[in-house]
Amino acid sequence: MAQLKEDEEFFVNILEYSRVDDGWYTVPTYFILPVSQGPPELLQEMTTLSDLANLVETLRQENRQVQSIIGYHTRESLIRLLIHYSYHDLFNEEGVMCEEALTDFLTNTRRIKEANMVTEATFLQCTSFWWDAGALELLERDIILGIPGGIEGNQIVNIGSLMRVWVFDTMVGTKERLSWDYQVHDTFIPMGILGINRRSEHIEESKEFLRFLLSSPTQATALVQLPGIPVNVAGLEARKEVAGGGEGSFNAFCPEEGEVIIYVKNASVEEIERFIGEVRQLERASVVNRIVLGAIIEDGVLYLRGQQSLEEAVEGILGRVNLFLAE
Repeated sequence: MAQLKEDEEFFVNILEYSRVDDGWYTVPTYFILPVSQGPPELLQEMTTLSDLANLVETLRQENRQVQSIIGYHTRESLIRLLIHYSYHDLFNEEGVMCEEALTDFLTNTRRIKEANMVTEATFLQCTSFWWDAGALELLERDIILGIPGGIEGNQIVNIGSLMRVWVFDTMVGTKERLSWDYQVHDTFIPMGILGINRRSEHIEESKEFLRFLLSSPTQATALVQLPGIPVNVAGLEARKEVAGGGEGSFNAFCPEEGEVIIYVKNASVEEIERFIGEVRQLERASVVNRIVLGAIIEDGVLYLRGQQSLEEAVEGILGRVNLFLAE
């Protein structure tokens, strides 16, 4: 890794998120970012989960007829969406789940659920693959899903994941039409995590394969073909060569205009540089344990439905999670 870092420029804060002292055992090959999007004056009110809950309730009071505030969500998808706001704070220094932090997470999630939509979201059953397919099981949703809602006037702000380069292009390419900006949270989700078994009989081959995956050509190509943002800065720098070009489009239905076609160009050099600078400042990795998330979803959904009290949900989650962590 030392030699590779001399030859390539990485987002070191992300590449070495699991480093211990002078060594690390795994590295991500790409990452995903929780992002907020909306009118610039509202972005600072979407930083923490409690801030977001306050904002959603306020916006609902001021906009009683808007179908959704942050988008269409089932109870489970909402938990998956919001977990990265709080996951890092759910455990104390000894690795035990904190009752107070869990209570705050469930309470604020319910506040958001109750204020978000005018009518219950039922259609998401047919699109459950966003949350149930393989590696995507841990993710919330791609932020692109809320952009048409903002243009159509039935969604006020947007939160989700930045998972693809064309989503970034769409996000910044609709700023003029929407008058929305974006905000990267202080959390990143490492993905494509790899390590080398030191007992392997093919250490050198493994190192060479890892070098290949992290190299500039591979990372620049993967940026377009695969989900996620590359850990090699060159992957994003390569986007400057096509900045402002590659026009794409999608349809939206606006009440005053009818069906319209929204044209989107690749992000500008300035937007790419801004984004690179923001990624360099990220400090916290959100690595969600599947078993922990499953426990939160199981009792959390019952609480959001009103089938369990807050105390019952917290007790059920704590019991299963701390038993699992003690094993």
